[in-house]
Amino acid sequence: MSPAPYPRTIVVIAITLSGVTVVSVCLAIAALIQDPFLTVLFAIAAALLDLAKYLAWPLAAWLVLTGRRLLASALMACALALAGVSGWATYDRLMTAILGNHGEALAIQHRIADVEAARAQDIERLEALDADERATQAQLSALRERIVVSRSLDMERVTLRRLDAQREQLQRRLEDSSRELAELRSRPVRTASLPLELATLLCAGFALALELVPALLLTAVRGVSGQKQPENAPATPPELPAATASAGDDELLQSLLRTIAQAEPGTPVVLRDFVRSARIGNVRATQIFRAAEALGALRKTEGGGYVAAGVQA
Repeated sequence: MSPAPYPRTIVVIAITLSGVTVVSVCLAIAALIQDPFLTVLFAIAAALLDLAKYLAWPLAAWLVLTGRRLLASALMACALALAGVSGWATYDRLMTAILGNHGEALAIQHRIADVEAARAQDIERLEALDADERATQAQLSALRERIVVSRSLDMERVTLRRLDAQREQLQRRLEDSSRELAELRSRPVRTASLPLELATLLCAGFALALELVPALLLTAVRGVSGQKQPENAPATPPELPAATASAGDDELLQSLLRTIAQAEPGTPVVLRDFVRSARIGNVRATQIFRAAEALGALRKTEGGGYVAAGVQA
């Protein structure tokens, strides 16, 4: 099986995506705590916990393979709890942003409706003023026909002045409302056409993806890096760690390889038996078994044990 392409790129993508939830958690902490020192303190702690949450998944997968299922289960439980917290924080931040835009869009629509209604009323009043002016002109004509000139002049001066003042006021209001409508209609409304139910599903799905995708990518890369060599690949001499290497490790490894070579493929090779026979500690025996596994002489089982791989050393 060939390794997955671009493992470094996958790790970079996973870390970048996890950074989104880290920022969301820090923003949620800042919104809940007023004290600046406590805000910074708990925001840093929340960021580190959020990063540890993603690293817990590949670590738990490795622990399952090594047989430490209880510790792996505890890690997964902690990761799920932290995922619930960071998922809520991401959903809340995104939903707040969308609802803010949605509310602004609704407010603009309501204001446009109010301005249009006010304009309609002003236009009706302006038409009524025109009708009053026509009626006044008719009354003045009737007065002039009766040769009541002084009275007609007084009425014309007072009435027409009042009508002109009201007409000027209405025209200014219509001009102001026209400018306000043009400004309101020119504003970009990004979420006016997005239903609230769809926005909720979008935020929930985005938060869930930010929790799952980085964890799955890191787990996949961890699995690829932990793959054993193909059976047809040339075996390379194992390098035991300097902390556990000693003069007798090579001899013990060669003895183990000779024992494995005499066994049938698939025969269990028990670590405890090797510890008792070689009279060494578990840590040192484990390093020697891993060296034999790297040579292809041993194969690890799903339960964490070892069996002979059938490769002659």
